[in-house]
Amino acid sequence: MVLLVLSKVAEAEGVTVDDADVDAEVARGRERYEGDAKLVRYFDSERGRNFIRSTLRRSRTVEHLVD
Repeated sequence: MVLLVLSKVAEAEGVTVDDADVDAEVARGRERYEGDAKLVRYFDSERGRNFIRSTLRRSRTVEHLVD
């Protein structure tokens, strides 16, 4: 339920995450988990990138609300 509310708030407030931010997070994940080939492949997949984008968007939305 909380995720749905955050998603709606993000939409209403126009909170977005651009590809460069997702790329940077993927690069950090690749570096952090370089020994886990399965996880690195997940980061590179469309599903993984979408998960990262959603997570970043929720984080930015919470930060926006706190500010």
